[in-house]
Amino acid sequence: MGLKGKYKSDEVAVQEAIERYTTLFNRSLDAVYLPDLEGRFIDANNAGCVNPFPMVGL
Repeated sequence: MGLKGKYKSDEVAVQEAIERYTTLFNRSLDAVYLPDLEGRFIDANNAGCVNPFPMVGL
């Protein structure tokens, strides 16, 4: 396999990993929150949006 073919297979592998991550994130029944480096939430899956602050008061 030439260098060009290697890059193409790497691109395909990265795209497949992104699709697996996205599916896992979106279909999880558990709340998943993604914070930025300052601790602010920048994303949440559907389960996390049902009750966006289940940990308040713990």
